[in-house]
Amino acid sequence: DMVEAVGGTFTHRDSTYLAPRDGVFRVAMFDEAKADTLGTFGDRGLDHDVNRDSNPEGSTRLFAVLWDENAGDVWVDTDQDRDFTDEDTLGEYNDRPTFGVFGTDDPDTPVRESIGFAVEIDEDNRKVALNLGVASHASLVVGAAVGSRGEEGRFDGMAPGAQLASVSEGGSSYGQTEATILAARHDQVDIIYFEQSSNITHAYLLRDGRLVPSVIGERLVERYGPSIVSPTHNFPVLGAIDDIVMGKGVIGIGGHESKENFFLNHGVRVEYDDNLLITGGYGPMGDGSLKPDVISPSNYVSTWLGFQEGRAIPGLFQLPPGYTIAGGTSTATPTAAGSIAMLYSAARQAGIPADAHRMKYAVTRSARWVPHIGAYKQGNGVINVGGAWEILNELAEGGLTVDIEARASVRTPYSHMLPTPHEGVGLYERSGWEVGDREERIITLTRTSGPSSAMTFDVSWAGNGHGTFSAPLSAPLPLNTTVDFPVTVAPTEPGVHTAHLTLEHEAVTGYAFRTLATVVAAEKLTARNGYTVSKETKVPRPGMQSFFFDVPEGVTGLKVDVTWEEREVALAVVRPDTRYHRAGTVEGGGAGITQVVTDPTPGTWEIRLSDIADTRTFDWEQAEKDEPVPPTPATLTVSALAAEVAVVSDGPMVADNGDNGGAHPTGTHQVWITNRMAEFTGAAVSTPVGSARRETRPIQPREQHVYEMEVLPGSPALMVRTASPAGTDLDVYVFDCTEDDCTAARVDGDPVGNESVIVDDPAAGMWKVVVDAADVPEGGTDYDYLDVVFNAAYGMVSTVDVPQERARGARWTAAAHSWIAPSAHGEGREPYLAVRVEGRKGNVPYWISVGEVSGLGGGH
Repeated sequence: DMVEAVGGTFTHRDSTYLAPRDGVFRVAMFDEAKADTLGTFGDRGLDHDVNRDSNPEGSTRLFAVLWDENAGDVWVDTDQDRDFTDEDTLGEYNDRPTFGVFGTDDPDTPVRESIGFAVEIDEDNRKVALNLGVASHASLVVGAAVGSRGEEGRFDGMAPGAQLASVSEGGSSYGQTEATILAARHDQVDIIYFEQSSNITHAYLLRDGRLVPSVIGERLVERYGPSIVSPTHNFPVLGAIDDIVMGKGVIGIGGHESKENFFLNHGVRVEYDDNLLITGGYGPMGDGSLKPDVISPSNYVSTWLGFQEGRAIPGLFQLPPGYTIAGGTSTATPTAAGSIAMLYSAARQAGIPADAHRMKYAVTRSARWVPHIGAYKQGNGVINVGGAWEILNELAEGGLTVDIEARASVRTPYSHMLPTPHEGVGLYERSGWEVGDREERIITLTRTSGPSSAMTFDVSWAGNGHGTFSAPLSAPLPLNTTVDFPVTVAPTEPGVHTAHLTLEHEAVTGYAFRTLATVVAAEKLTARNGYTVSKETKVPRPGMQSFFFDVPEGVTGLKVDVTWEEREVALAVVRPDTRYHRAGTVEGGGAGITQVVTDPTPGTWEIRLSDIADTRTFDWEQAEKDEPVPPTPATLTVSALAAEVAVVSDGPMVADNGDNGGAHPTGTHQVWITNRMAEFTGAAVSTPVGSARRETRPIQPREQHVYEMEVLPGSPALMVRTASPAGTDLDVYVFDCTEDDCTAARVDGDPVGNESVIVDDPAAGMWKVVVDAADVPEGGTDYDYLDVVFNAAYGMVSTVDVPQERARGARWTAAAHSWIAPSAHGEGREPYLAVRVEGRKGNVPYWISVGEVSGLGGGH
């Protein structure tokens, strides 16, 4: 609304206000009940109470906001007294870095009874935003970069003159790109560090540096010169680091935690002085690149929201308001940014060159290697400020650097989509290896800079404790000539095998070249082991341990059982494309957990066990001991399940000619159930008839087909399947459109095999399916489409079977009686008769397979 103040007052909504001056203003009401329209901080103590008065009865929740568009002045009636003359004059924060405050702090209480805010003005749309100081994550991130321990600083040093820019993208691709561009254009910014970016980049599973934000980041470094420091993010999975770290000049950060830190902040005694943070990002990248670049300290005291109680671990400590224990790569990244700021500051003071590329060279070449941490987890090692400073000085004195390019074999679910299919910059083969294999791989090396005469480099390995990799001890590299460098790979035990391959030369500052070699010798689920592998293990405490299993074609259910004795162990199941599989958990009771994956994608699955409870709860009995906490015993059992259902062709049929209320009279058949893989306890169970749509359609490259299905109330499941020729890849996305907006429910985006999605207990109403031609040759292809909604209103296939142990190869029969209601199906849909086979964990059932038995319906 527009108001005019005359004689020092104006009227708005039947109330008279004192104006800061006479003139024409825009006025609006800020409603604290809608202070957080996204609900992001509603559960973090804001409680829609910006002035912290607990909203007493009779109080108003409205605050008048006055804006002089011409002058850019903004006033907020923070004390709700309808008087702007006692309020500070604010404006666009970028031009006037001044904060306003809601509420009045009580100095006698530790918690702050006030919340700060800044003003943002959108002149084009004539809007004013009040940005509240409630971003807890941003607070701990900034505190990690610039928080002080007094005169010593976080890294026992200061960085006068260095300028850092913290970028929080707000969960949007626009924010991720535009905020970074704005920061890079600022001529005083030396270092940009990301608060996070996983919402934008984690879904890009190829991880080869071609994602748009990654390309933009690299170009910004080249054009404007700042160092960009990015978290690898908190996905402790082989090959799951986000693509954003791939740009040249961008430094990707993982997490480190010291023995002392574990004890002081968690009361936990650990074995090693240097430890991997309990979460973080693990390499290699999708093209085999070595990442993270370095790991950096994390999980220590940082800043928090002052209007909340501080972090507490009962029995160990209670921090005051405004402080927390901040962890993850969210803290490791600004810690690294702060250390790099010291290097920029020191370089300026010493008058030596320092730019983004020199800084990355110095940081990666000087990192401190930790022998007991895998190469794919620590990258080059722990960030080392002193060592980086020495390398910067050596470069300033004319130290030699050379550029060496590498090409090597890459075999992952997405490697066929790399610019050169199945080829990257590092050796990375996630599948195809077994214990006892011995094969040679060629890494091609090309030196593109340095002396014109040939240079011979010393070759060494780090992290190769099991002796998996071997190679010649030297590598002669002429200038601009590609040389084949042979590497022998011979895994002697199951799991991930990874090591640094480093080339060094006495004339080159730091190492000349380093790449990562990674292969996975997965344990195969085959007939030889009964399609079951069981392992007794000891899970690091606090820590994580991963196992890898090769799931063959034809598996209808992947069953993962974990049992423990005293301490609980957490389970994570990771698909071959590095995405978590979160559905299918069976609560079996007792000291264990079971997770079943329906229709698992063939390939190498990662199963991760972890015990990190010590980071959340204090074990005082263990803390009083001198020795490190012991690992946690657990047993992991992984089974490949496959049950096949077929109608006995010559089985008896008993006619039913009664009145079934519109149902089609059918009869009783015998069905065969055959256990093709691992033994299980279970039986065939009664299954509602489904209403199915079947189509065979052509689809062109990058084309999408949309299907709709109506789900009746009480439907126990819906199923979507597609089948396409070998060499093509369709993706299936299932959306729940039962509310005002469609929300993503399930997806099968695996690059291999046919697609299958099952949604248990779907909400009643409209659902949609999108079939996307992710990888289809020019000219298109045909595919078979099937979607089914199971509901008793369509009929029932009733079976008579008793759960019991089913050995591998067991074959048994069950009686199945069916009836169908043809009139219940909509246009274009038909009855789908099936028998479901369920396993049992105690009294809890789980889905093994569903087999169509159309013969039961007498041809209907």
